[in-house]
Amino acid sequence: MQPALMERFPVIPIIDSQDPAIESNVILDPDTAYVLSVARKPHMSNLTGYLLPTLRQNYGRDVEHIAIVPSRPDDGLYVLVNKDLKPLMTDDANNYGLLNVSSDEMNRQVSSSKFVGDLIEDILEHQPDVFVNLYKNSKDYGFDCDRVKVIAPRAKCVEYFDNKINQKKVVAALDLPVPRSFIANNFDELIELYRENFDGDAFITCSHGSSGSGSERVCSEGNILSSSKIKPDDEYVIADYLDLKLSPSTFGIIAGDGVYVAGIFDLIMDGPNYLGAISPTLATPEQKDEMIALTEDVGKYLGEYGYRGPYGIDFMIDNHGKVYFTEINPRVGGSTTELTKAHMEANPEVPSIPEIIYDAVIYDTLGFSPESCELPQDAWAHKVIFGYTGDHTKTLEAPDPKYTGIVGYPGDNLKLYTPTKLGLVAYRGNPDATRDEILSALDERIRDINPY
Repeated sequence: MQPALMERFPVIPIIDSQDPAIESNVILDPDTAYVLSVARKPHMSNLTGYLLPTLRQNYGRDVEHIAIVPSRPDDGLYVLVNKDLKPLMTDDANNYGLLNVSSDEMNRQVSSSKFVGDLIEDILEHQPDVFVNLYKNSKDYGFDCDRVKVIAPRAKCVEYFDNKINQKKVVAALDLPVPRSFIANNFDELIELYRENFDGDAFITCSHGSSGSGSERVCSEGNILSSSKIKPDDEYVIADYLDLKLSPSTFGIIAGDGVYVAGIFDLIMDGPNYLGAISPTLATPEQKDEMIALTEDVGKYLGEYGYRGPYGIDFMIDNHGKVYFTEINPRVGGSTTELTKAHMEANPEVPSIPEIIYDAVIYDTLGFSPESCELPQDAWAHKVIFGYTGDHTKTLEAPDPKYTGIVGYPGDNLKLYTPTKLGLVAYRGNPDATRDEILSALDERIRDINPY
C-alpha cells in the first residue's frame, strides 16, 4: 500500500466474523460519486478507471473507483472480500495475503456481504444509481435494487454461452469450422467415444473451463482415467488434437446496433495450458479477415439471444493455414487491459474499450461507426506468473516496479497460501521489438520475481 494512500484512507477492519468482507480503506465523501468493480484479482479491476471521465460527465462531479477484490491492490480504494483469507490475516498492513478465488465464488461472497450491501446503500444516498463493473457476470451475483446497474453481459446469457456443450449448438447453427468432435454426456460415454473414434491423441474439454482448466490432451485411455483436469461428473467435448501454428483470439463487443471486433492477438499456449498473450498476431491478412468475419457472425448470433457487451473468440490455425473455431469466452479477458491501451493509440477519436462496453450494456449502442476504426498493431504481451507452494506459506519479494509494463499482483510483498496463478507481468513498449525480445523481457521479469 502506498503511504500517502494509507494516510488518506486508513484500513478499516471488518469485525463481523460471518461477513466475507475482511477490510476496506473506503471513507465516503458525499460530494463524490462512486463506481464499483468486482474482480477475482486486483489487476482485473483496472479497466474501470477508463470509465471515470464518462461518469464524471454523467454525475457532474468527481467520481472515484472502489475495487472489490480478494487481495489488496497496489493503490486506490478497495474492499477486500475473501472469507478463506480471513483466518490468515494479521494486523500487519504489509502482509498481503493472496488466495485464488473463482469469479463465481467472488460474486457469491460479494453478494452475501452485509458490509458491501451497506456500502452500496450509503453511496445511493448521494447519487441516483451506482454502476458495478463485473469481470464476469453470473447468477451468483446480485443486489435486489434496480438502482444498482451492472456493466457486463446478462448472467443468463453468460451461463448459457459459457457452456462448451451449448457452444456446439452455435457451431452447428453457423456451420463454424471446427475439428472433428463428439459430445459425451458422462464419463463412461467419454471413455466409449475415445475407444470408438480415436487411436492416440485427442483433446478433451469439460462443459465449463477456461485458461486450460478442465481441458486435457490425452494419448490413451489411461490418460483420461488418470487426468486431474477431467472432472468425472461433467459433460465433455472430445475432438481431434491438431498440430497448431498459432492460437489467435479475437475480442468483440455486441450492441443492439451492431458488433465491433476491437482486436486480434495470439495466445501463448503450452498444449491446453494458457501462459499469456502477445500482439500483434502473426496471422496473415486473409486469416485475420476470416476470423473477424466469424467473430462478427458469432456476435450477431449471441446478440439475437439478448447478449450485450464483451466477448472473445479463441481460434486455432494449423500448419496448413486452416482456421478453426475453438470457443466463446463471454466476458472481458486477461488481455483486455493491454488491448485497451493499444486500441486507444490506434483509434484516438473513438471511445476506449471499457467505454464502448458501457455504452453497449447500458444504452444498447456502440456509439460510433466500427468502419472508422483500425485494428491495433502495437507490440504488447503478458505472461502469467505461477507459484506453487502446496500447503505452506511463502513470502515473495516483488521486483523494482520501474518497467515498461504492468505487474499484475498486489503490493510490495505478499504471502501465497495455496497453489495459484499470482498474476501477470506485462510488456508494452518499443513497437519495433521482435516477439523474441518481448518474450525474453517477460521471462526475465518472471525470473526476477522467482515465485518458486
